[in-house]
Amino acid sequence: MLCFEPQNKLHYLLNIKATYGGDLIILPSDTQSGYWNVPTWIDKHFSGLSASEAVFRAGMICWTTMKSLFADSGYGKILVAIGDHELGDNYWAPNNSKTDSVSQFRKIFYRLSVQGL
Repeated sequence: MLCFEPQNKLHYLLNIKATYGGDLIILPSDTQSGYWNVPTWIDKHFSGLSASEAVFRAGMICWTTMKSLFADSGYGKILVAIGDHELGDNYWAPNNSKTDSVSQFRKIFYRLSVQGL
């Protein structure tokens, strides 16, 4: 995953910049896996946090890292569409951790796309 394992990703973006150039990256969504609210994922990465807290913290790490990688490769402008992964991926049910965390998914995506973190 780009956001949580960035060590070997910069060279891909540098190659894209060198090959195609440009000043802007447009991403059609699905920039992350969508599992930030799942208890097993939370236990592995943010043990002790609620789903909403883990979603917000993961979003800060993911999208800050993503923006840094693109900036380091020469792309300071990113246009990202919101998709199902940015809101927790598929399977929506009432009163589950994903549905209860949708405001956090949206809040952190808004900070990326509008406020620029």
